[in-house]
Amino acid sequence: MTLQEFKKEVKTNHPELFIKSTAKGIWMIAHAWLVMFFAIYFYSLFPNILVGLLVVMIIGSRQLGISILMHEAAHRTLVNGKELNNFLGSWFCSLPVIYSLQDYRQYHLEHHWNTQQSNDPDLHLSKKFPVSVASMARKFARDLFGLTGLKLRYFQLKGFIFSEKSIAGKSQSLLKVIFCQSLIFGCFALFFSYEYYFYFWLLPLLTWFQFITRVRNIAEHAMVTNDNDPLLHARHINASLLERVFLAPYYVNYHLEHHLLMSLPCYNFKSFYQILLKKFGEESLEIKGSYFDVIKLATRAG
Repeated sequence: MTLQEFKKEVKTNHPELFIKSTAKGIWMIAHAWLVMFFAIYFYSLFPNILVGLLVVMIIGSRQLGISILMHEAAHRTLVNGKELNNFLGSWFCSLPVIYSLQDYRQYHLEHHWNTQQSNDPDLHLSKKFPVSVASMARKFARDLFGLTGLKLRYFQLKGFIFSEKSIAGKSQSLLKVIFCQSLIFGCFALFFSYEYYFYFWLLPLLTWFQFITRVRNIAEHAMVTNDNDPLLHARHINASLLERVFLAPYYVNYHLEHHLLMSLPCYNFKSFYQILLKKFGEESLEIKGSYFDVIKLATRAG
């Protein structure tokens, strides 16, 4: 049986896997924002440096979480209804972390159409590995000290201003980002203190968010077994509870499953993974036991 025949068989025999749930999509968004709210509230009760660092890590992980839900919206699998999907994906997921859902959708679909090939726009995220331990340490240091974050935010804002969109389109995109960030700033000022916007929104976005985004990017495609085999050019990670809390929220560790069936909502990846194991066996799939295992693999040579 070919892979295409297998996909057709899954769609025929397991149509329930492709059913989108608006309630589940909204719950994931609400979960991300509630976790961030209560993490900050916890710091307001116990304000010290250790709690603050923990909160930065939690906020950064949920910022990645809403980026992952933006990714769901880009595939139109977040909720039912095109308009609602785009509205939630933009205002609650992409704009808070300074992304444009529409621009990301176009870019990201090119990645799917050309995965691990020379015209894959994400190839630069995986092809340079393995690297030396020293090189990896420098990359992580740039992330955790905010240098990567500042650089990327600069290019994001530059993209808003100098994109090929019309003047009206550019203005609208930039105004949406400014308005969304103003709303977040206002919520911090209303519920906590305006300074918290800098400590617990911008700081996590520039540091922990960047660090775990790099780890995730490495884990998904770097050092895969075969760039030309769909079963082997994207990776499944058996993430631990701790990794799912701080590094890989909302099923993002099921990346192999996502590449095989893009129209599958993320909360059904686990069921699809069991079907894959039964059909092909673990030895035929790109699977690693943890994110740490992939980082070790990516730093084994210099």
